Amino acid sequence: MKPEWFSLSPSPSLENGSVACNLPPIPFSQMWETDHIWLPLLISKRNFIGRADFTQSGAELKPYKWWYGVIPASERAGNQ
Repeated sequence: MKPEWFSLSPSPSLENGSVACNLPPIPFSQMWETDHIWLPLLISKRNFIGRADFTQSGAELKPYKWWYGVIPASERAGNQ
């Protein structure tokens, strides 16, 4: 795996009065089809739970069943 950097937003944004680094957007079209669901939740620091099951087709792994759900703030541990 080769590490790469991507922008967290689809277009450059202003941060501290200057344009953010010119990074390409996250390449969801090149990732597993479940990644476009959970990765934005992770980036936005939302609590979620989920599962993705994969099946092997030759040398390739493919998702065949998955689910994800956001945990409401009222149900998080420690929030009462």
